[in-house]
Amino acid sequence: MGVARRSIRIDATDVINGLNLLGVNAEKKVEQYLEDSCFELEEYMKDKAPWQDRTGEARRRLNAKVENPKDNYYRIALKHGVSYGKYLENAMELRFAILEPTARLKGPEIIKGMESLLNHE
Repeated sequence: MGVARRSIRIDATDVINGLNLLGVNAEKKVEQYLEDSCFELEEYMKDKAPWQDRTGEARRRLNAKVENPKDNYYRIALKHGVSYGKYLENAMELRFAILEPTARLKGPEIIKGMESLLNHE
């Protein structure tokens, strides 16, 4: 069975270019912001996961990780850490899904928040 996964895709080109003009280590600043966002996403998913826990393992193993597939492009991968995560995401008319709803709700907030990196220098 495959792993349940959703992603928030981020083109950081404009933010990185703006930070570089300010003499800031742009990639490091963007990556730190995204890492902080991952922590917040994990906490959100663990708090809002709509299923009733049996062992608590599915909730504990929800995770978010920054990936950098090419220059200036990032994605935050939201994943289940249990083998039955795909079932939780897709079964029962999506009643137990947490990855896709989190990506839809929080993704735009994260992208918008990147603009604030330019205002803190």
